[in-house]
Amino acid sequence: LFAIGINNTGIDQTHAAHITIKMEFSTLVLGALSAGMASAQSTTLNTVGWNPDTLQDMRDLLAGDSLPEWAQGAKDKLSSEAASRMSLPGRRAGVGTGPWTIGGQGPDPPADGISTSRDYHTVSGYYWPCYATCPSKFANCDKGWDQDLHDVECDAASGIPWIKHDGFLRDENLEDLYTMINMMDTAEVLTLAWWLLPEHDVTHAQTAVEVLRAWFWDESTGMEPRLEYGGAQPGIYNGTAGASIAFSYRLGTRLSDTVELLKTADADVWTAADAAGWADWSGRWVEWMMTSEFGKIELGAVGNHATFLYSHKLAMAKATGDDALVLDVVAGLRTREAGSLAWQIEPSGEMPIETARPTSKTYSIMNLNGLFLLGVAVENACRGLSCSPDWDWSWEVTSETSGEWDTYENTVAGCKWKETISSPPTVQDCKTSCLEHAECNAVVSRQTEKYGLKECYLQKCLGTAYDHSATDPPAKPWNWKWTSHHYIAPPEVGTGSVRKALDFVLPYATGSKSWSEDFPDSLDGSNSSRDLALPLRIAAGKYDDSAYEADISLVDPLDWFSYTFNSLLFPPPGSL
Repeated sequence: LFAIGINNTGIDQTHAAHITIKMEFSTLVLGALSAGMASAQSTTLNTVGWNPDTLQDMRDLLAGDSLPEWAQGAKDKLSSEAASRMSLPGRRAGVGTGPWTIGGQGPDPPADGISTSRDYHTVSGYYWPCYATCPSKFANCDKGWDQDLHDVECDAASGIPWIKHDGFLRDENLEDLYTMINMMDTAEVLTLAWWLLPEHDVTHAQTAVEVLRAWFWDESTGMEPRLEYGGAQPGIYNGTAGASIAFSYRLGTRLSDTVELLKTADADVWTAADAAGWADWSGRWVEWMMTSEFGKIELGAVGNHATFLYSHKLAMAKATGDDALVLDVVAGLRTREAGSLAWQIEPSGEMPIETARPTSKTYSIMNLNGLFLLGVAVENACRGLSCSPDWDWSWEVTSETSGEWDTYENTVAGCKWKETISSPPTVQDCKTSCLEHAECNAVVSRQTEKYGLKECYLQKCLGTAYDHSATDPPAKPWNWKWTSHHYIAPPEVGTGSVRKALDFVLPYATGSKSWSEDFPDSLDGSNSSRDLALPLRIAAGKYDDSAYEADISLVDPLDWFSYTFNSLLFPPPGSL
């Protein structure tokens, strides 16, 4: 992961949906036309992070004269934040003024004959040069930084080999990431201010489009729609698949939802060229996610990487009109994928992938945000579609099941090889050997009709990242027939409950339990828990439980959440 913490400017994803927002004729005449909004009688939104019902209801509320205190405070915050963003300042260390471009900062990616200056490039955030010592800005150097790892032959010029120190973020590695965050935050704030605030200042929309155009689809500055050079490990890899979290977490549903709102602007704000540029970029981005080597590897993502990847895929699938991808993502969320709910959340509610991290409290709260936002995104993304299974906020594994084998004829799986079995009696014997192996969940068999089974290859796949290659069906009795067999392990009863996950973390956030005592290796046990406010707000509505709403004041005693934009996008239950 390349960034620590949940919120940066108080803006995050919320709901998802695909509905039609109808505008009164008087509103169009008196407001929308003068505010750079399209003059159609109705505007279809295809958002997957912001619920269009809530957007319209909040827009109506903010246009009134008398607002509830929470709404007035959040409205004032949005207005002042948008005003401060109009000059496109760099709001992070090392980030200059905008509009920003992918090639405008940091070193270019390694020259390999394919890369260009418009490729996203970072070094893995937790990697440090071999000559480094723990910087004094970190309070836990004696606890989490292992200096013995640096006892290697070190190249003082390049820092090779670079050493990983999980939990200790090296900002210098992440110039493109920090610039991208600044860019996305700015475009999002300006778009929401234009759309929600009663002034509907068209300059906000114009500037937001300018920012997105420069970063994504401008012919001379737009980013290549791929992540081949993110998360590099100098001297080892020019890029790693895990860098996808930078986009799935930081752009998530925000990018496509921002664009969806801007599409409702007049043609001189959101132009035909912008529409074509976005369609081309987003289409190629989805293609890269689904077909590239790194994209296929991330199909086996687990923990928070999986959580945010699911939401991002839903958003981009809706943006590109790929309903089949929406259905496929939703179908795997409960048990099918390596990062599905049943494999993330234990019967106790603990998320062991997150609690194993050095900054385990931060990661647990971060993933809770992602899981609850994923739930509302699935609900709304599936409107008008026959998603199966649908999202059930109370779901967990309730009965024992047996593992099963999925068979794919005329394919060869490209997972990690573990062992070859020559001349086995049957494929079933190969499957039995696989399950007895410490690291095996796939069998590739090779046989002919004439000579029978020749070999089995035992493999270890990550989730459903099978990386299948097609083979020709045998035309003659002596031609090889290849078949891939994948074992789907049964989940444990009681796993997969997002409510249990929230209830597991909540006592630590409210102070009735100590994270530092129960997770003594964690570096962040005393950190603030205010970022739990958003999952609590969602839970209060979804479970019709006011206790969750009341707990917000315990995790956020300074009432920070009420003055963020999430308070507008996720208002208190029953307030609209």
